[in-house]
Amino acid sequence: TTPATTSEFFLPLVIEQPVAPENAAVSGRTGMKNGCLLLEWSGSGFAVRVIGSRAEIRLRAAVEEGKQPPYVQVSVDGLERESVPVSGFVLIRLDLEEGEHLIRLIRLSEALTVAPVEVVSLRLEGEDEPPPALLAPPDLSRRRIEFIGDSLTCGYGIAGQPYAVTGKPGQFLTEEEDVTQTYAGVTAAYFDADARYIAASGVGIVHNHPDTATNLQIPQLFALKSPADETHLDYSLWQPQVVVINAGTNDYRGNTTPDEMHTEVMSLLEKVRRAYPDAEIIWMYGMMNRKLEEPLKKGIQDYNVAWGEHVYYLPVEPISGVEEHGALGHPNAAAHRDRAEPLIRLIARLTGWDEAKGAA
Repeated sequence: TTPATTSEFFLPLVIEQPVAPENAAVSGRTGMKNGCLLLEWSGSGFAVRVIGSRAEIRLRAAVEEGKQPPYVQVSVDGLERESVPVSGFVLIRLDLEEGEHLIRLIRLSEALTVAPVEVVSLRLEGEDEPPPALLAPPDLSRRRIEFIGDSLTCGYGIAGQPYAVTGKPGQFLTEEEDVTQTYAGVTAAYFDADARYIAASGVGIVHNHPDTATNLQIPQLFALKSPADETHLDYSLWQPQVVVINAGTNDYRGNTTPDEMHTEVMSLLEKVRRAYPDAEIIWMYGMMNRKLEEPLKKGIQDYNVAWGEHVYYLPVEPISGVEEHGALGHPNAAAHRDRAEPLIRLIARLTGWDEAKGAA
């Protein structure tokens, strides 16, 4: 028989490391817990530069029986590879071609209603020339936008179908939720911005929708770094140039009065301004209803007069027709893209930013 060659006994070189701000570009309000990067908010995630023939991302989420799992999206060199539910321990394997690659992982699902995702480690395999390596992390964009809102910002039902199409009652499904396709995700991608999404379905400014799982309202969520641990954020560590508030949709279902709405709009704006003294602030409203538009607008106007501010109010056309509906009365991806256009124009005018799609 022919003797075995060296290549037949080849064993790949392997490295395995935790994912942390020291070796990854981390986006969103995140933290480290038990040596793992914790992804809770919609759109939180990381990007790494690697060399290797295979990458394995090890994730964990403690999903309770009968609960929906959080979903994450993985892309390599800007091309989406897959969207994966995370329940228990999950291993995502990525076969790579020779050379350097950029791997991104983004949490698609919202906070509060589903479990946090723990990034346990990143494992790289490769040959000895070049050996597998976790390179210096990519730079985060200097353009920073924070979006504050409810299910519209989370992308609730965005990939679902309305009752008029299915003939079946809808339900909350994390597989139908995708923050990257929302008005917020579309806007952030257009400007290549480092974006944060502080949002949860059903929440209001004063009162939540009656079916909401949390008793926290938007002003309380705005203060949190970790929803699971209810730890508060040090705002000075990340200052956005633009803050977009899209909130008030759920308040009328929570029986918020016009006077309450007026008062709490002014109070929330004061909190946001204290946190981000130099940011442009935009409040958009109306994609699903305009029930409390007048007190909301008056709250913004009175805040501007009282403090010499210029918070911008951006009215949004309500969705209409089957072609704009996703699941459970929420807008689909096409409706979100359409409503992003006036927001993009306003941000461009306020900041001077040009389109930066695909920028490094």
